[in-house]
Amino acid sequence: MASVARHQYTEVWSRSGGFYSDLSCADISPDGDNLAAGSGNTLIIGSLSDGREQLALTGNGRVSAVRWAQTPLKLGHYRPTLVCGFEDGLVVAVSILATHYQILGFQGYIGQPLVHLDLSCDGQRLTTGSKTHLWTWNFVHGDWKPLASWHAVPQQVEDATEVEITSLCTVPGDPHLLLVAYQANGVFVWDIAQQVSLRSIVVSPNPIGRVVMSPQGDSLAVVRSSGVVIYDFLSGQMVSKASTTTGVSSPVAFIHNGKGLLGTYNTDRGAWWRTDLREQTAPLGTFKHPESPLTGVAGFESNATGFLVLTVSQNVIRLWGSDPTLFVTYATQRTAKEPYRTLIYTSFIMIAVAAVVVAFVTAYLSK
Repeated sequence: MASVARHQYTEVWSRSGGFYSDLSCADISPDGDNLAAGSGNTLIIGSLSDGREQLALTGNGRVSAVRWAQTPLKLGHYRPTLVCGFEDGLVVAVSILATHYQILGFQGYIGQPLVHLDLSCDGQRLTTGSKTHLWTWNFVHGDWKPLASWHAVPQQVEDATEVEITSLCTVPGDPHLLLVAYQANGVFVWDIAQQVSLRSIVVSPNPIGRVVMSPQGDSLAVVRSSGVVIYDFLSGQMVSKASTTTGVSSPVAFIHNGKGLLGTYNTDRGAWWRTDLREQTAPLGTFKHPESPLTGVAGFESNATGFLVLTVSQNVIRLWGSDPTLFVTYATQRTAKEPYRTLIYTSFIMIAVAAVVVAFVTAYLSK
């Protein structure tokens, strides 16, 4: 763990205004080339090297969540796939191909605001959710097919009227299992195929916000009113606790291959902690982001770029690097080698976007 403590971050770039306003969430693609952000009712895909926007897709509802995954192809190749959920129920899946985007759109629910979304690591299973219901989808033969939908009230909860989902997360390595956090009931493990809550990991009447799992799938971080608490997935025992003062709505993410935890500290800073210390009153490092509060955080790491962190507030998005010089060199090489990364708006993209819009409008008017 000593290697984690050596990393100190400095700002690589910062962008604000224009497309980057009214920001609600953000994520970094698995290959480190792109970022995605929700800007009001618009999905933004931008270049991670400089933050410049490359594609904007606008829906009728506010963007509620964005998730990247690495979709397997033939012969061990992969492509980054992005899924974005809008509050009005529209779900847009975007795959980045060699010369263009491939865009699919479908209605992710009927009747309730879509506020939660998670994508399995292989990009083959999607879960969308309202405050009380869940829907799951499988990617089959080039399209998203519904698998199951259910009223997600755990058997262990007596009063269904008190149930409110605050977060959900697919278990890495086992897409059949889903972690669901409830505001006043705890965190439960669900079997997606059977729509049955198997067990509880955290049971508490105190407010619970977001939940995320480590890349290895052996631990989970839960945002509580007293801070971020890390639990062992199998035993449910507390492993570590990081004190914060930003409330249960704070964003959180694992970094440094699960050895670090990224979150918020006070009201104007991103921060990160170790995951092996039982009690931590102060973070190892912070990212000064005065345009508070933070609405999103994400991390990325590779031998070519070092460690990267994205912090997002309502109108500002910033990238931080543990070795910015290394990252700038890497980004320049990628731009020179792969000019298609500018991703010009081809006729294919415009046709695909038009199809999504027409389908959504038709569905909306038919209600």
